[in-house]
Amino acid sequence: NASGLTGFIIWLGIAICHLRFRKAWVAQGRPLSELKFRARFFPWAPWAAVVLFVVVIFGANIGVFQAEGFSWSDWTTWFDFVSSYITIPLAIALYLGHKWWHKT
Repeated sequence: NASGLTGFIIWLGIAICHLRFRKAWVAQGRPLSELKFRARFFPWAPWAAVVLFVVVIFGANIGVFQAEGFSWSDWTTWFDFVSSYITIPLAIALYLGHKWWHKT
């Protein structure tokens, strides 16, 4: 459902932020020894998390497409599809809106 999918989208964002933070830290010429906490399996764990969360996000409600009598012309199929995946374009729209609003 949409609420469960939202949690996975949030954790996907956290994994991406971890990757970007470490890249920016090194790009600024700062040593990793200054970090209070260093993830043991960096960068493999965040990349594995990104891949797994993308698989879960897009595969969470795959049953919508596998239902008996699946048809794009049936309004109940559209409702199931939209209610299952509405958080993906919503999250993208909110992210892009934030980038546009703050000019970053």
